[in-house]
Amino acid sequence: IPLWNQLRAAILGLPLLVLPCVETSALGALFLAAASQAPDLRARYLASHDTTLLLPDPAMQAAYAPLADRFRAASDWYQARP
Repeated sequence: IPLWNQLRAAILGLPLLVLPCVETSALGALFLAAASQAPDLRARYLASHDTTLLLPDPAMQAAYAPLADRFRAASDWYQARP
């Protein structure tokens, strides 16, 4: 499992479902587009493909928390500019 995915789970503090698909943005767009016509498409996809659930690593969360806080502060500052 790539380090990037482990970092995302740790920094966000949320479980991360890793899909075997490389084009996850396109897949997400497909799920949204099909939601009204095939509401079970996402569930069928997940049932038929191997996925990995990454839980946040507490040690990694602690190590990256100061950097994540700095990023959030900078992002808040940037968004608040006129």
